[in-house]
Amino acid sequence: FAEGFKKGQIYSLKEVYSRVPRGLISKGLAILTIGQFTYLQGGPYLIEQENFNVHHTIQKGLSYGIVASMLYGICTILVSNLFMNDAKLSNKLITSGPFALHRNPFYTGFIASMGCAFAKGVSTNMFAENPNWLATGIFTIGLGLMTKGFIDYTKNDEIVLEKQFGDEYLEYKKSTPRFLPNPLNLFKRKK
Repeated sequence: FAEGFKKGQIYSLKEVYSRVPRGLISKGLAILTIGQFTYLQGGPYLIEQENFNVHHTIQKGLSYGIVASMLYGICTILVSNLFMNDAKLSNKLITSGPFALHRNPFYTGFIASMGCAFAKGVSTNMFAENPNWLATGIFTIGLGLMTKGFIDYTKNDEIVLEKQFGDEYLEYKKSTPRFLPNPLNLFKRKK
């Protein structure tokens, strides 16, 4: 039973538990896409010359934020070799690198990048003479659904990880936040 649980039943458990959150994530991403198209349809946005430099700086910074946060999440998963790892389970709990800061670097990176995209729309509306608040409303709904889906998905992941790693995961879970990084964890000594 224990061997079967390690090889197949955890994967099956994850498949059963993860259907609803994946649906929320997919719906949220679809609504975000609709919001993006709505945002693009509202352009060109008229920005007064006196506000143009500030707006341009904010937009540029948020664009860098989108790319940086997405790369952070994707590179963490690729470097840690956890990409598409559900069918072939790892026998070691990874608690170093970005996983020392928080338990879900990929989800955090993805949510942060979508949050920056949302902030780009809001900042444009704040400076534009012809704001498109409909797009911002659509973005808000999409970002909310997607974030809720990721939160639910991580709760399901935690059930699986608790079954797989037991006390080791529970101890890690106590000391490491789910999404928001805790840089102080890098300075804690390993037992």
